[in-house]
Amino acid sequence: MRNNVIPLSDAAFDAFQKNFITQITTNSALWGFTPAMLAVLTALQTAWDSAWLAASNKFNRTRTQIVAKDLARQLYVNALRPFIKYNIYGNALMTNVDRIACGVKPHDTVRTPVPVPGTMPLISISYNNANQVKLRFKQQPDASGSSLRGKPFGVSRCQIVYIIGTQPTSPAQCNNLQESGRSPITGNIDSAALRGQRLWYYARWVNTRNEYGPWTPLDSFLL
Repeated sequence: MRNNVIPLSDAAFDAFQKNFITQITTNSALWGFTPAMLAVLTALQTAWDSAWLAASNKFNRTRTQIVAKDLARQLYVNALRPFIKYNIYGNALMTNVDRIACGVKPHDTVRTPVPVPGTMPLISISYNNANQVKLRFKQQPDASGSSLRGKPFGVSRCQIVYIIGTQPTSPAQCNNLQESGRSPITGNIDSAALRGQRLWYYARWVNTRNEYGPWTPLDSFLL
């Protein structure tokens, strides 16, 4: 809340809170605020005003005055945050114009569209130790943003299906599935029983809405 609504600097906070209290007091009947609701904030405002007046001059203030100012602000902010959350953002009697008048930025109600994955992950497999296969995934080198992030925008995880031994003709024939949002994916393999066989696999991206991208071509790793 502080990062999005309440200003960081004391001077900006002072201007914000003055306007905020003025607006909710002036429009209390219209917005449904009772005197008891406002009394808590106005008492904290009085304490802040006094402490800020004493400590606002950086060249003529004591350490005690600074501590008192910081404490008064913290107590004030601790009350403002839930008030803004429940009585400003959650107030059906207020419009976004009203919220802006209070110095509060309205929530963005337009969801950023998440695309269906259109690319395939780049997979590499190696042994981590005698029995553990480590599968790493990342974007293709020529994918947009591949140098900045491990997964494409909107993708939540990489999904791998695999089978050991018999070469499949489609992902549906793979009898094992693993998925993860972080690379690498690891799995225990009984090397004594399976050494020399091939692990056949397909992989694809899955976005935050559980929509799937295309499968990679069939590939394999010799155990």
